[in-house]
Amino acid sequence: MQVKRIVANFQGTNPSAIKAFYEDIFGLNVLMDLNWIVTFGSPADTRLQLSVMHLFIRDPFGKLVNVTCHRLKTQSLH
Repeated sequence: MQVKRIVANFQGTNPSAIKAFYEDIFGLNVLMDLNWIVTFGSPADTRLQLSVMHLFIRDPFGKLVNVTCHRLKTQSLH
């Protein structure tokens, strides 16, 4: 399995301040805004991404999930 990118997820509660911080300070663009998660990054380089979430999910063992990983191929898992 080849990893395409790994995106760090951070918790945040103020979407306006978060957008201003990552857009104005770091020059990142909003790539996705689903109201509960906002992903920032560079359209030129998809490896440069981070997401700010308003909620987190727990894995089956009760630990918070705070990193997402996108794989190139998922067919090999079936």
